[in-house]
Amino acid sequence: MEVKKKIEELFRDKFKLKLVYIEEVLNMFSRTDIISTLKDMINENYVIIDRYGFPSYVKEDDNV
Repeated sequence: MEVKKKIEELFRDKFKLKLVYIEEVLNMFSRTDIISTLKDMINENYVIIDRYGFPSYVKEDDNV
């Protein structure tokens, strides 16, 4: 659950992140935990409120 919170914080400020960047910033978590959490967020259509107050969703586009 803590991984999800950290990922959500990253996506609040930036709209497009590469997996490598996420792994560098969240280096306290394993790659498996990060990818698994991202996969769950994508599959669940998890809503993240961006810095402008609009709902956004995590999606994958060729490692971005």
